[in-house]
Amino acid sequence: MNFFKNTKNPYILFFKILGSILTISLFIYSIFLYNSYLSIVRETDNLLDTVLKQKSKNITAMLAHIEMDLDYMVEYAENKIKNDDPQFTKKVETNFFLFAKNHQHYQQVRYLDLEGKELVRVDRINNQVVRKKDLQDKSSRYYYIEATKLQKDEIYVSPLDLNIEYGQVEVPYRPMIRFAEPVFVNGMKKGYIVVNYCAKNLLEDIKKSDEHLNNILLNKDGYYLIGLDSNKEFGFMFHKGENRFSDDYKTAWNQILQGEKSVLEFDNKYAHYLTYDPVSVISPKRSIASDRKWYLIAYHTYEGMCDELCNIFKLNLIFLIPLVLIEVFISFILTRLKIRDMKAQESISEHQDKIENLVDEQRDLLSLFDIGDSTLFKWCNDEEWSVAYVSKNIEQMLGYTQKDFFTKRVTYLDCIYKDDYNRVAQEVESAEQKKLDFFTHEPYRIVTKSGEVKWVVDYTVVKKDEQGNIEYFIGYISDITQMVDAQQEMQHKLQDVIDTQNSIVILTDSKELKFANKTFLEFFGYEKMEDFLKKYNCICDRFIEQDSFFHLGKVKEDEENWIESLLNLSGRQRVVSMLNYSVEPHAFAVSINNFGENEYIVNFIDITDSMVEKLELKKEANIDELTQLYNRIYFNKNIENILQVNKKHEFKTGIIFFDIDHFKNVNDTYGHDAGDEVLQTVAMLVKKHTRMDDKVIRWGGEEFIVISAVEHEESLAQIAEHLRVVIEEYNFNKVGSVTCSFGCQMYDEGKDILETIKKADEKLYFAKENGRNKVVL
Repeated sequence: MNFFKNTKNPYILFFKILGSILTISLFIYSIFLYNSYLSIVRETDNLLDTVLKQKSKNITAMLAHIEMDLDYMVEYAENKIKNDDPQFTKKVETNFFLFAKNHQHYQQVRYLDLEGKELVRVDRINNQVVRKKDLQDKSSRYYYIEATKLQKDEIYVSPLDLNIEYGQVEVPYRPMIRFAEPVFVNGMKKGYIVVNYCAKNLLEDIKKSDEHLNNILLNKDGYYLIGLDSNKEFGFMFHKGENRFSDDYKTAWNQILQGEKSVLEFDNKYAHYLTYDPVSVISPKRSIASDRKWYLIAYHTYEGMCDELCNIFKLNLIFLIPLVLIEVFISFILTRLKIRDMKAQESISEHQDKIENLVDEQRDLLSLFDIGDSTLFKWCNDEEWSVAYVSKNIEQMLGYTQKDFFTKRVTYLDCIYKDDYNRVAQEVESAEQKKLDFFTHEPYRIVTKSGEVKWVVDYTVVKKDEQGNIEYFIGYISDITQMVDAQQEMQHKLQDVIDTQNSIVILTDSKELKFANKTFLEFFGYEKMEDFLKKYNCICDRFIEQDSFFHLGKVKEDEENWIESLLNLSGRQRVVSMLNYSVEPHAFAVSINNFGENEYIVNFIDITDSMVEKLELKKEANIDELTQLYNRIYFNKNIENILQVNKKHEFKTGIIFFDIDHFKNVNDTYGHDAGDEVLQTVAMLVKKHTRMDDKVIRWGGEEFIVISAVEHEESLAQIAEHLRVVIEEYNFNKVGSVTCSFGCQMYDEGKDILETIKKADEKLYFAKENGRNKVVL
């Protein structure tokens, strides 16, 4: 303290103390800003890594999808050749045409013979099968030459470039990757399947970004596939040696090639990169083409990072100004204390009264808490944690006054949020057992007088008596609600990134569902994951037991759970089928990644379009061939699910049973062909004039059932009456006018649905007995 010892001028002493306090405060605040900057960098690193991983997963999902498509087309061609199908070419044309129509990302699908001549070519751009006279010889094309080197089950992957037609780059530009797989029958190569994959949507997905976050994609030679300037993209197709990242940013490019570290800095940008080899993703056991490395770069501008730091600075500026005022006040108090102390040392007897004033001034220091943002608590070590002292600013923090606590109208225990009380009490008990003199609580919540919930951090000093027993606790409590809200906002932003994915993403330990994204909830028809967990523990409970797909019945005895079973399967076997909220089957390719100890992130990619043949077989078994309505097989398989879905959405299930009046006369008078046409027309009218979620079933002959979710029976009668009028007013071909009779019955919860159908049938019979063309409720 020699710095202050010989200073007697009060103004100089005041500024020395104030300067010292401000210097320390600025030093602490500088450390805070530096740590804030490091935190922003860490958050930026995590965000960039998350973006790179997600973009990489999207590319992987695309390649896995293409692998399955190629295998499907090769298997189809091999089966037709094995069976010596005389209409081989025609059937392959039809199959490839339907395939290309349902997979619009394939620009062309070809079948080449061993000499490289096209036997089949489907052009999706023109939506046609190319005529035989227009088929071409592709024996000189690089993808055919590379394909001739392939063995069974091997796949060739071309570089990503722009499509060329008649020696010129096609306009508008079409980024393209070509895939080829040979067709083998009885160990003999019979030809090649070649598809042109249009990568436009893939590149647009990679390009998606926000104001400060962007992505770059480079090929192995440093050319832009996605760039900062769209005019430089695919430069190798126009002017080789120009418009390259490797020329624009040589240092960063050399760093990528040497693989020194994953962080890049170039052109005022902070970036992470990921080396991606598309040809090694399809399957590690299948020999693929030569190196096709891509370099995926995600970068954040330094302007964006500075903006975040400025926001933190602005937010803390609100607290800095009161803090400076407090420091000025403290400096003033300390100056006065120091002057009084020096005078007291000169003459104790002369300044006895001033010593008493000094004690008063020390009490004033305690009053600093009354005007600060932090609150001082002193509470007793009793069951209620009654308050012995609290600073005046408690009213600013909690809305209660000092008097409320001193008169025990409220205790500190009453202020702790009920869900956090046990944890706070355990921390106090732990401090007692460890005989600590000071400890810090993990942030917890308190409830104000008005019911507002705030987050606080609590630094607690333990006061003990001479025997070591705890008398009371002194807590220094600060409001950190804004900081917690900022952290939660960052978590919500990350949640939003995951929720933008079209695939279903979950976090699970294989037994219990921990997390599910928005696509999951939309597919199963739930608003919250908690609603799903009321009925199911895990998504695996929704797997359909069908031989074509993986399900829980295929888990082996030596495998611990379904996750391990899927990991033991090859990529093309990791396919499951599940029913959506409207009881429609979908097929999903499954990818699994470790998230932590015994926790996995599982991605379900909808590949229903690729599994059309397998799902169509199931669909055909559930569909009436004549009317294309659902049949009894569908009813028996799905009625329980339909009843549960209606109950979950708090609707009642209604049954409308109806048939065609005098239908036998139609067959006898106009013939069975006309009768079939009437059945088809009635089915079309009912399907058209019912809601999307209503299920229309041909029960048998001229009898039909409509299963509808309604709030009350009056709504069910209105639906039936509307259908009756629509059919009555329609002019049927040859027959003219046709009418129907309707019986309506509401389903009683817990009873057999067949009893409901029987009652509806009895009301239908009553309608017929009383003149037909009626609705009976």
